[in-house]
Amino acid sequence: MIALGIYASRKNEKTRRDYFLAGDKMSWWMIGGASLPQTSAAITW
Repeated sequence: MIALGIYASRKNEKTRRDYFLAGDKMSWWMIGGASLPQTSAAITW
C-alpha cells in the first residue's frame, strides 16, 4: 500500500494547492454533497 502511494505521488508531481483543491476540477455541488454526510456524522457521533 505504501509503495503504491509513493508511486502515485511521484507519477504526478503536483503542488499542495492541487491536492487540497483537487486541481480545481471538482464542482460546487460535489463538494457540498461530500460535506453534508460529514456534518451529519459529526452531529450523531
